[in-house]
Amino acid sequence: KGKPIYVTEYNADSMSSPYLDTHTCAALNVKAAREFLDKKIAGAYFYSLVDQLYQQREDHFHGDLGIFTNRGIPKAVFHSFTLLNQLKGGKRLNVSRSNDPLDAIAAIQEDGTIKILVTTFAEANLDSSEKSSVRLELPWGGRSKNISPSITIVDKNHGDPYTKFAEMGKPKAKDNPELKEVLPYCEIKEVPLKDYRFDGDKLVFELKLQLNSLAMITIPGKTK
Repeated sequence: KGKPIYVTEYNADSMSSPYLDTHTCAALNVKAAREFLDKKIAGAYFYSLVDQLYQQREDHFHGDLGIFTNRGIPKAVFHSFTLLNQLKGGKRLNVSRSNDPLDAIAAIQEDGTIKILVTTFAEANLDSSEKSSVRLELPWGGRSKNISPSITIVDKNHGDPYTKFAEMGKPKAKDNPELKEVLPYCEIKEVPLKDYRFDGDKLVFELKLQLNSLAMITIPGKTK
């Protein structure tokens, strides 16, 4: 009792799974991070950085545990870490959510910037990328209503190179060793977000997000 708790290994599966290669793993990773925060876990270590280098060399994606494939292609779960790191150093804020499956972690930075990382991880519908209506509310009393929010999405169509790989017919490494065609699909972009309104002293976001996806909402602390 009173001792820090560390999770020495975690992932979406302990062995091989097709979801380890896709945006579903990214959505689960943020769900896990929220659980770790709520349970006051001192530290947790994702296993592993790279797919096992000694097996399945003929396939680019084979449901292994890495953040990167064994040829260095970043999977969608990579983006979950880059987005989680954007919350570092912030003070956690309360955020209300509309429905399951929906979780969110919100934080405010020293300069007043607020970031809300949303996950729609759906354990009962792991294969679904159907869009779901989600509603988020933040207390906004005393804050400026002159805001310019943005959103960055990771889903089947954004930041998931496996989607393009599957569309290409899942070519073998010997036939396409570099797989350059999927690299543009590894990227994510921050774009303006217009789907918000003020309801009294609350800031309300009403979005349509794919199941098993991520979305980072950013509200800059200083407007020009």
